[in-house]
Amino acid sequence: MSGFVDDDWNVAAAGNQVPAAGLNATGAPMAVGHPVAAAAPNQTTLTSRLLALPLHIREAIYTEVLKVENTIKHHVHRDWEIADIMDDMANSDIPTDWVWSMSPRITTYNFDTSLLLVNRQVYLEASRVWGRQNTWVLIRLGDALLIRVMQESGCAIPIPDTWTLAGLGDTSGKMQRIAVDITVGGTANRYAAQQKMFIMSVEGVWDLVAHLVSYSITPWCIVVRYNKADIFPASYRRKLAKRVRELFEPLRIIGPNDQRRGVILITENDESNERSDRAADPSIHIPLTTCEVLKLLRDYLPPFNADVDKVDWVHEEVKMAEWSFLFTNAITKYGVSEEFGPGWRDTLCMAHARMMAIRLGLGDLEQAEYHARRTDDMLEMHEARIWWYHAVVSNMRTWGDTLSKSVTQEILDVIWCLSHSEDKQWFNLFWLNGKEDEESERKVVLTAAHKIEAARWVASVEHPGDHGERARRFSQFMAVQGQKLVAGFSPGAVDEYNLSMRALVVANRLPDSFQSFCHQHGFKYWSLVEVVDIDVKLR
Repeated sequence: MSGFVDDDWNVAAAGNQVPAAGLNATGAPMAVGHPVAAAAPNQTTLTSRLLALPLHIREAIYTEVLKVENTIKHHVHRDWEIADIMDDMANSDIPTDWVWSMSPRITTYNFDTSLLLVNRQVYLEASRVWGRQNTWVLIRLGDALLIRVMQESGCAIPIPDTWTLAGLGDTSGKMQRIAVDITVGGTANRYAAQQKMFIMSVEGVWDLVAHLVSYSITPWCIVVRYNKADIFPASYRRKLAKRVRELFEPLRIIGPNDQRRGVILITENDESNERSDRAADPSIHIPLTTCEVLKLLRDYLPPFNADVDKVDWVHEEVKMAEWSFLFTNAITKYGVSEEFGPGWRDTLCMAHARMMAIRLGLGDLEQAEYHARRTDDMLEMHEARIWWYHAVVSNMRTWGDTLSKSVTQEILDVIWCLSHSEDKQWFNLFWLNGKEDEESERKVVLTAAHKIEAARWVASVEHPGDHGERARRFSQFMAVQGQKLVAGFSPGAVDEYNLSMRALVVANRLPDSFQSFCHQHGFKYWSLVEVVDIDVKLR
């Protein structure tokens, strides 16, 4: 999509008088029109080799180093302790003051702009790719506090007063090659003399919204302008508007002392500057109900990929930092009512279980054990499903010498395969048999460890690379082991286990069960790993 750069960009003189890049190597903006020293001989040779490549290959290189999707990185703020924040907010009605003064994530754009300093031809080619491949949002802020926190979070690139790219056009309001123009504080021209302008990626709007949520006692007025120019196809504009609207949804997390925000949506034509549409978003100023807040929190964290090897754990950690920010604001502003107490508790349980998996994926077994304990503290709503997490994490460390993989990877494999078998009879059987005492728990988990080892070996031989086959084999082996377990029971013990499992099924269907609670309020039922259909029969 379009960015800043026009084909007729007014560049400096030809030869070695090349305008410097709009951004330097660290992603910070710099003025246009600075001369660049003549290239060294070896640099000239490399430049010649670059220019000898076909244009489409050169553009692929430019895309790799200048496209936001390839270069932007998010990481958790060093002072943002996800676990401490979740538990502090869940157990106290008094917010921790410092939570409201920062964004949970830090953003870096990581543009490698050294290519733009090679020569005039490369500069023009690369800058056009930078413009076409990136969709930009122009942000206008007139509030000193917002300006400071936006700069600190790194999500937005400040535009100096001297930065005059042709693509930006008239900063008094006319939009040219900017997809979205957002003004916070009033109309686009009201505080022009005081405004500070930024550019950011579309996903950077999340950080802006987070800051607006943090400082919610201020009655912000937000104007969102969408560019109707032909360079943005109608289908893309609709998709973009939908995404921006989703990013604005947390503004509806409004407490009794918060100011409601007004959002005005304007569609403008890039050429004529005629306004074809101007309307207030009627829903942004309406607070979410407690039920809607819980749905927002539960929908924010989709189940993990069914193939554990495809999960990006660093990305998932950042998502959890974002989630914990929304959770702290929501639970502090809404409180925990008796009606929705189970919903809050189950949502926090879900968060700790996800953090357990994330810490395992990042190789931090100690932190994973902490989150497993916290999950175990709140497991009564999903006892049969969640008991395994704490049991596996607590016992696997002592069997590292018997496993072919690292302890953390082994635990993830077991949990992933168990997640595919929650509807199997043997699943509840082992839970009922293992929850009685520590020794029984250890034997059950050791059985699971050995069966996943066997399942992995068989799957690697018969269907290498098939994650589903590993889960199928694991379920088969555990089912056989379950039959052996039942064979050793006395008739009375068999009847007792059958009655226990029947009681478990009936309890989950009662009107006051949490399953019924989820169905009644439209909540997603708790799930750590995405559900996939696995045929347990031999293929």
